[in-house]
Order: sequence, then C-alpha cells, then structure tokens
Amino acid sequence: MNLAKMISKFFLIACLPLLLLVGCKKDKIDAIKEESNSEKVLTISRNFSTKAELNKFMENTKTLREEVVITVPTTSSSDTLLHTNSLENTIPSPAVGYHSWRFNFEQFAEDGYPSVLFCVGNYDPLFNISNFSNSLALGSELFPGKTASISDGQTFFTTLGPDGWVIQSSHSFVEELSLGGVIAWRRSYSVRATVRPGIQPNTIKAVLDFIQI
Repeated sequence: MNLAKMISKFFLIACLPLLLLVGCKKDKIDAIKEESNSEKVLTISRNFSTKAELNKFMENTKTLREEVVITVPTTSSSDTLLHTNSLENTIPSPAVGYHSWRFNFEQFAEDGYPSVLFCVGNYDPLFNISNFSNSLALGSELFPGKTASISDGQTFFTTLGPDGWVIQSSHSFVEELSLGGVIAWRRSYSVRATVRPGIQPNTIKAVLDFIQI
C-alpha cells in the first residue's frame, strides 16, 4: 500500500511540470487567437474650429465617389502565358497570368481619405481559375483585416470571361470629428471598390464609393 502511494506521489510530481507547460502553452495560443481576431480599425481624425464648419463637412461627405481610369498593357505580366483569343479580341487585361494594378484617387488623397487601390491576382480561363483581391491604402500603410478596417481581403464577387469582367470588394473605416480638440462625432463608412474594363481600348476603370453607415 505504501509502495502504491509512493508511486502515485512520484507520478504526480513528475507530471506536474508537464501539466503546467501544457496550460501555459494553451494560454499563449488563446492569447494569439484573441490578438488575431481583434481587427485593426483605420481611424481618420479631423478637427474643426466651429460647429458650422463641422456640420457643413458632415453634410457634404455622407456619400463620396471617385473614378480612375488607367491604361494597361495588352499582355499579361507573365512571360510564359499569353492572351486567349477571346480575351484579346474583346477586353483588356486580365489575360492569362498574374496581374498587379494600382489606382490613385487624387481627390480622396486631397481630402485625407484612403486614396490608393491595389488590385492583384491571377487569371487562367483554361482551368477556370480567377483569384483577385483588392487592398485600400492611406498613405504608405495597408490595413489588413476582414471587417471594420481598410482591408485587403474579402473580394466578394469576381467574374472574368470573354463577355466582360468585374472585381468588387468591400471595406470600411471610421472617422472621428473633433470640435476644438474634443471628439464631437464618430461615424463609420462602408467602402465599395469596383474594378472593370474601361470604355477605351486597353483601359481599366476603378470606382470607390464611400457611404456613411
């Protein structure tokens, strides 16, 4: 009986460090998960001297839209894969291969809003593969995340083909409006980004819609 108690006691002492290690590891994993699940929200801060200025700004910025058209090459960035005939004869890139496009929205930049849209991805009609994503940026910073942030993720509708194509994504950000240095209003924006062929040959048009929610 004493031998059994000794063995049990020895086993408990031997396993205790292992149990503590497992517990600490679980806490660390939970902390990492919690950190990864908390999205970094892009917040734009503005200060106004008078209430009249603040009210006028809020009234004029409930919805905002800007369009940008860029010229693109008629071949893809891939050296080994070229256009299919149907794409080559009807619409500009995307051709087969990898693509990276940048759109600069000058008015949004002047107003201090997110003003750069990156659209990257690849397209292969032979295997019915299209994988594109949009990223919005303010200055030199990208804000990754799925919701409540300027996001590189969640392209929710992508259609590519000989009859035309569109790439759309949704994003969001927060704007804090201060009056005399004190936050007077906090509002959220939903952003819709759309990329599609332009009217002129070899052009692509991007549109950003900002909507107060």
